[in-house]
Amino acid sequence: MLEEVQLETRPDDPHSVNIWIVVVAASAYAATSLLMGADEPTDREWVRNVAADPRIRIRLNGTLYPARFEVVGDDDLRMRLAQAFRTKYPQLKEARVSGAKFYKIARREK
Repeated sequence: MLEEVQLETRPDDPHSVNIWIVVVAASAYAATSLLMGADEPTDREWVRNVAADPRIRIRLNGTLYPARFEVVGDDDLRMRLAQAFRTKYPQLKEARVSGAKFYKIARREK
């Protein structure tokens, strides 16, 4: 099971961070501020970058894949994703879900 992936934001001036992901219903998702980091998701550089430009690249097993983030707005899906993160990452037992944003990792052309 893949624990984390490398996320690259800001295609014109790349910024990379490692993030956790989960897979739900054959789609991969990322989240902000569930446990560590800034209290407000917008205080993190990668979150600000994605808000300005949702184009990203994900590094899996040494290969970079072009992708984009799509904000998850559906409350039922958000709750399922929060539970999926808690299940995969037990340290999220006390997760801060209320302020978190969830993103679907979607395909994009180069």
